Amino acid sequence: MKALFRRDLLVFTTPLFLLVFVGLFGEILVPIFHVDTEQNTPLDLVFFGAMGTMMITILPQSIIGQDENTGWNRFCLTMPVKRTQYVSEKYLLTLGFLIVSALVASGGVISLMVQTTGFDGKMYLLTLSLILGAPLFMMSLDMPLLFRFGMKRGIYFFAGLFLLLFVSGLSVFLWASYTDGGRAFFQQVQEADSLVLAVCILSVSAVIYAVSWRLSCRFYRKQEI
Repeated sequence: MKALFRRDLLVFTTPLFLLVFVGLFGEILVPIFHVDTEQNTPLDLVFFGAMGTMMITILPQSIIGQDENTGWNRFCLTMPVKRTQYVSEKYLLTLGFLIVSALVASGGVISLMVQTTGFDGKMYLLTLSLILGAPLFMMSLDMPLLFRFGMKRGIYFFAGLFLLLFVSGLSVFLWASYTDGGRAFFQQVQEADSLVLAVCILSVSAVIYAVSWRLSCRFYRKQEI
Protein backbone atom coordinates (compact mmCIF):
# COMPACT_ATOMS: atom_id res chain seq x y z
CA MET A 1 0.00 0.00 0.00
CA LYS A 2 2.96 2.34 0.59
CA ALA A 3 3.83 2.12 -3.10
CA LEU A 4 0.27 3.11 -4.03
CA PHE A 5 0.40 6.11 -1.71
CA ARG A 6 3.74 7.22 -3.11
CA ARG A 7 2.59 6.88 -6.70
CA ASP A 8 -0.68 8.79 -6.24
CA LEU A 9 0.97 11.52 -4.20
CA LEU A 10 3.54 12.08 -6.93
CA VAL A 11 0.82 12.29 -9.56
CA PHE A 12 -1.23 14.90 -7.70
CA THR A 13 1.38 16.91 -5.80
CA THR A 14 1.07 19.93 -8.12
CA PRO A 15 -2.77 20.08 -8.11
CA LEU A 16 -2.72 19.78 -4.31
CA PHE A 17 -0.39 22.76 -3.95
CA LEU A 18 -2.60 24.72 -6.35
CA LEU A 19 -5.72 23.95 -4.31
CA VAL A 20 -3.94 24.93 -1.09
CA PHE A 21 -2.94 28.23 -2.68
CA VAL A 22 -6.51 28.89 -3.84
CA GLY A 23 -7.80 28.05 -0.38
CA LEU A 24 -5.33 30.37 1.31
CA PHE A 25 -6.18 33.22 -1.03
CA GLY A 26 -9.94 32.81 -0.85
CA GLU A 27 -10.27 32.03 2.85
CA ILE A 28 -7.60 34.19 4.47
CA LEU A 29 -6.67 37.14 2.25
CA VAL A 30 -10.17 38.03 1.06
CA PRO A 31 -11.75 38.30 4.56
CA ILE A 32 -8.88 40.49 5.73
CA PHE A 33 -9.78 43.20 3.20
CA HIS A 34 -13.56 42.73 3.11
CA VAL A 35 -14.88 42.60 6.66
CA ASP A 36 -18.18 44.09 7.74
CA THR A 37 -18.32 43.76 11.51
CA GLU A 38 -22.11 44.11 11.54
CA GLN A 39 -22.96 41.63 8.79
CA ASN A 40 -20.15 39.07 8.52
CA THR A 41 -20.02 36.02 10.74
CA PRO A 42 -17.73 32.96 10.71
CA LEU A 43 -20.53 30.90 9.17
CA ASP A 44 -20.42 33.17 6.11
CA LEU A 45 -17.30 31.29 5.04
CA VAL A 46 -18.81 27.82 5.34
CA PHE A 47 -20.03 27.87 1.73
CA PHE A 48 -16.70 29.02 0.33
CA GLY A 49 -14.76 26.61 2.55
CA ALA A 50 -16.96 23.69 1.53
CA MET A 51 -16.54 24.57 -2.13
CA GLY A 52 -12.77 24.53 -1.65
CA THR A 53 -12.81 21.09 -0.07
CA MET A 54 -15.26 19.91 -2.73
CA MET A 55 -12.52 20.55 -5.28
CA ILE A 56 -10.49 17.82 -3.55
CA THR A 57 -13.14 15.26 -4.46
CA ILE A 58 -12.02 15.31 -8.09
CA LEU A 59 -8.65 13.83 -7.13
CA PRO A 60 -9.75 10.22 -6.43
CA GLN A 61 -12.01 10.34 -9.48
CA SER A 62 -9.07 11.41 -11.62
CA ILE A 63 -6.81 8.74 -10.13
CA ILE A 64 -9.34 5.97 -10.72
CA GLY A 65 -10.05 7.21 -14.24
CA GLN A 66 -6.36 7.35 -15.06
CA ASP A 67 -5.83 3.86 -13.66
CA GLU A 68 -8.60 2.51 -15.88
CA ASN A 69 -7.36 4.28 -18.99
CA THR A 70 -3.73 3.20 -18.56
CA GLY A 71 -4.52 -0.29 -17.27
CA TRP A 72 -2.73 0.41 -13.99
CA ASN A 73 -5.61 -1.06 -11.96
CA ARG A 74 -5.07 -4.41 -13.70
CA PHE A 75 -1.29 -4.21 -13.52
CA CYS A 76 -1.10 -3.47 -9.80
CA LEU A 77 -3.19 -6.57 -9.04
CA THR A 78 -0.38 -8.68 -10.54
CA MET A 79 1.81 -7.40 -7.70
CA PRO A 80 1.30 -8.23 -4.02
CA VAL A 81 -1.56 -5.71 -3.79
CA LYS A 82 -5.02 -6.81 -2.74
CA ARG A 83 -8.17 -5.20 -4.07
CA THR A 84 -9.11 -4.06 -0.58
CA GLN A 85 -5.73 -2.35 -0.29
CA TYR A 86 -6.26 -0.56 -3.60
CA VAL A 87 -9.64 0.74 -2.40
CA SER A 88 -8.42 1.59 1.10
CA GLU A 89 -5.54 3.64 -0.26
CA LYS A 90 -7.97 5.80 -2.22
CA TYR A 91 -10.15 6.38 0.84
CA LEU A 92 -7.21 7.23 3.10
CA LEU A 93 -5.66 9.52 0.51
CA THR A 94 -8.96 11.33 -0.02
CA LEU A 95 -9.46 11.72 3.73
CA GLY A 96 -5.98 13.16 4.15
CA PHE A 97 -6.48 15.66 1.33
CA LEU A 98 -9.87 16.70 2.71
CA ILE A 99 -8.52 17.28 6.22
CA VAL A 100 -5.63 19.41 4.91
CA SER A 101 -8.00 21.42 2.70
CA ALA A 102 -10.51 21.94 5.54
CA LEU A 103 -7.80 23.16 7.91
CA VAL A 104 -6.53 25.59 5.29
CA ALA A 105 -10.04 26.84 4.57
CA SER A 106 -10.80 27.24 8.27
CA GLY A 107 -7.96 29.76 8.51
CA GLY A 108 -10.34 32.29 7.03
CA VAL A 109 -12.81 31.53 9.83
CA ILE A 110 -10.19 32.30 12.45
CA SER A 111 -9.29 35.54 10.68
CA LEU A 112 -12.93 36.63 10.55
CA MET A 113 -13.55 35.68 14.18
CA VAL A 114 -10.57 37.68 15.40
CA GLN A 115 -11.78 40.77 13.53
CA THR A 116 -15.44 40.53 14.53
CA THR A 117 -16.77 38.52 17.47
CA GLY A 118 -13.46 37.21 18.79
CA PHE A 119 -12.23 33.65 18.57
CA ASP A 120 -14.81 31.07 19.67
CA GLY A 121 -13.50 27.51 19.85
CA LYS A 122 -16.92 25.90 19.67
CA MET A 123 -18.03 27.96 16.68
CA TYR A 124 -14.73 27.22 14.97
CA LEU A 125 -15.19 23.47 15.44
CA LEU A 126 -18.75 23.68 14.12
CA THR A 127 -17.60 25.57 11.04
CA LEU A 128 -14.74 23.12 10.49
CA SER A 129 -17.13 20.16 10.82
CA LEU A 130 -19.45 21.67 8.19
CA ILE A 131 -16.57 22.37 5.81
CA LEU A 132 -15.29 18.81 6.22
CA GLY A 133 -18.61 17.00 6.49
CA ALA A 134 -20.05 18.12 3.13
CA PRO A 135 -17.28 16.69 0.91
CA LEU A 136 -17.03 13.56 3.06
CA PHE A 137 -20.71 12.92 2.45
CA MET A 138 -20.32 13.49 -1.28
CA MET A 139 -17.35 11.13 -1.53
CA SER A 140 -19.23 8.52 0.49
CA LEU A 141 -21.85 8.49 -2.27
CA ASP A 142 -19.43 8.75 -5.18
CA MET A 143 -16.75 6.18 -4.40
CA PRO A 144 -18.95 3.04 -4.15
CA LEU A 145 -20.51 3.88 -7.52
CA LEU A 146 -17.07 4.26 -9.12
CA PHE A 147 -15.86 0.93 -7.75
CA ARG A 148 -19.11 -0.81 -8.63
CA PHE A 149 -19.69 0.46 -12.18
CA GLY A 150 -16.32 1.86 -13.23
CA MET A 151 -15.36 5.46 -13.87
CA LYS A 152 -17.54 6.21 -16.92
CA ARG A 153 -20.83 4.71 -15.78
CA GLY A 154 -20.17 5.59 -12.13
CA ILE A 155 -20.01 9.30 -12.93
CA TYR A 156 -23.41 9.16 -14.66
CA PHE A 157 -24.99 7.27 -11.77
CA PHE A 158 -23.49 9.73 -9.29
CA ALA A 159 -24.75 12.73 -11.27
CA GLY A 160 -28.26 11.29 -11.25
CA LEU A 161 -28.10 10.51 -7.54
CA PHE A 162 -26.73 13.96 -6.73
CA LEU A 163 -29.52 15.63 -8.70
CA LEU A 164 -32.13 13.52 -6.93
CA LEU A 165 -30.70 14.35 -3.49
CA PHE A 166 -30.40 18.03 -4.34
CA VAL A 167 -34.01 18.31 -5.48
CA SER A 168 -35.24 16.27 -2.50
CA GLY A 169 -33.20 18.31 -0.03
CA LEU A 170 -34.34 21.60 -1.53
CA SER A 171 -37.96 20.45 -1.42
CA VAL A 172 -37.68 19.46 2.24
CA PHE A 173 -35.95 22.73 3.08
CA LEU A 174 -38.61 24.83 1.36
CA TRP A 175 -41.41 22.81 2.95
CA ALA A 176 -39.87 23.14 6.41
CA SER A 177 -39.27 26.86 5.93
CA TYR A 178 -42.99 27.51 5.45
CA THR A 179 -44.35 25.33 8.25
CA ASP A 180 -44.43 26.00 11.97
CA GLY A 181 -42.82 22.66 12.78
CA GLY A 182 -40.01 23.21 10.29
CA ARG A 183 -39.27 26.72 11.55
CA ALA A 184 -39.30 25.48 15.13
CA PHE A 185 -36.82 22.73 14.24
CA PHE A 186 -34.46 25.20 12.54
CA GLN A 187 -34.69 27.47 15.56
CA GLN A 188 -33.75 24.61 17.88
CA VAL A 189 -30.75 23.75 15.70
CA GLN A 190 -29.58 27.37 15.75
CA GLU A 191 -29.88 27.53 19.53
CA ALA A 192 -28.17 24.18 20.12
CA ASP A 193 -24.67 24.01 21.56
CA SER A 194 -22.11 24.43 18.77
CA LEU A 195 -19.81 21.76 20.17
CA VAL A 196 -22.62 19.19 20.28
CA LEU A 197 -23.58 19.95 16.70
CA ALA A 198 -19.95 19.67 15.58
CA VAL A 199 -19.52 16.29 17.26
CA CYS A 200 -22.79 15.02 15.74
CA ILE A 201 -21.84 16.17 12.23
CA LEU A 202 -18.36 14.63 12.42
CA SER A 203 -19.69 11.40 13.96
CA VAL A 204 -22.37 10.93 11.31
CA SER A 205 -19.89 11.79 8.54
CA ALA A 206 -17.37 9.28 9.90
CA VAL A 207 -19.97 6.50 10.09
CA ILE A 208 -21.22 7.16 6.54
CA TYR A 209 -17.64 7.28 5.23
CA ALA A 210 -16.79 3.98 6.96
CA VAL A 211 -19.88 2.29 5.52
CA SER A 212 -19.01 3.65 2.08
CA TRP A 213 -15.46 2.32 2.45
CA ARG A 214 -16.74 -1.14 3.31
CA LEU A 215 -19.18 -1.14 0.40
CA SER A 216 -16.48 -0.08 -2.06
CA CYS A 217 -14.21 -2.91 -0.91
CA ARG A 218 -17.05 -5.37 -1.36
CA PHE A 219 -17.97 -4.04 -4.81
CA TYR A 220 -14.40 -3.98 -6.08
CA ARG A 221 -13.72 -7.55 -5.00
CA LYS A 222 -16.59 -8.67 -7.23
CA GLN A 223 -15.82 -6.40 -10.18
CA GLU A 224 -14.35 -7.94 -13.30
CA ILE A 225 -11.25 -6.08 -14.46
